[in-house]
Amino acid sequence: MFLSVEVTWVEAARAGAATVGGADRPRAGGWWNRADGHDVPLHMNTLRHHRLTAATLAVALLAAACGGIDVGDAPTDDELVGEWELTAGTGPAGEIVLVDGYPITLSIGEDEAWGGTAACNAYGSDVTVDGPRVEITEVFQTEMACVEDGVMEAEAAYLDAYRRATSVEVDGDVLVLRGDAVELTFQRRPPEPEAYVPGTVWQVVSLLEGTGPDGAASEARGGASLVLHDDGTLALDTGCTEHLGTYTFDEETLLVEQLSGDVTACDEPLGPQQDHILRIFDGPVHVEHEGLALRLTNPAEGIGLDLRADV
Repeated sequence: MFLSVEVTWVEAARAGAATVGGADRPRAGGWWNRADGHDVPLHMNTLRHHRLTAATLAVALLAAACGGIDVGDAPTDDELVGEWELTAGTGPAGEIVLVDGYPITLSIGEDEAWGGTAACNAYGSDVTVDGPRVEITEVFQTEMACVEDGVMEAEAAYLDAYRRATSVEVDGDVLVLRGDAVELTFQRRPPEPEAYVPGTVWQVVSLLEGTGPDGAASEARGGASLVLHDDGTLALDTGCTEHLGTYTFDEETLLVEQLSGDVTACDEPLGPQQDHILRIFDGPVHVEHEGLALRLTNPAEGIGLDLRADV
């Protein structure tokens, strides 16, 4: 984009002239801004000076029209596409404080679909890429609440900064989004191997309670895990009790047909977790699986589990 700016030397000089109390005021180089509105011409040295002033003003206006943000070379599609994880970031409110175990990620697809995980919730956005320029609009997200300290604050700070990004730069395995008071630095994530649902040890990471704005996620404790064996049997550890059972699985639905084991109530803080995990399998369980991540939800109970493959 080019900006055409025409500033005459008289107009540029007038911008800095002063008239106080209606009197003529002298200026350097013989310039007078008279109270009657007539301008006394400058000599040639002052003329050259104000031509420079006009040129400087034109450059400043051009920079303002471009947003005032330095923009590098346009990244190629191959450079952009992939999985990225935030390693450092600042936004209008200052530094984004990352929380261990709650990564902030950005996934960029070939169709300019941008989204990821914002510490707690999944998010997506409509993005237009034009060379190094980006326009991020219509950011949308799930509405779970994570109770660990700092997680929701990190998410809010990141999404606020992300919405304000106006340029993108890629240098090898580093991607940087910039905007007014915004700099988000990401590191490329290596492709995750695919873990098959049966035959993998799945560690319980989070307990999900409810959906929408009233939903919440809390950290699982005690090494809770689930193994779905290839022969149709399963082993479940709630963090304090162990259970065996059988199951059927059709890619999207898991149905536990028999579940036996120790039914002794666990002491705090594992008692509520034990109850939560056992309730998951009281009916059909919806399965969402991608890479090393697994989510199990019981729609009837309004609860779920986030699990990760132990590889």
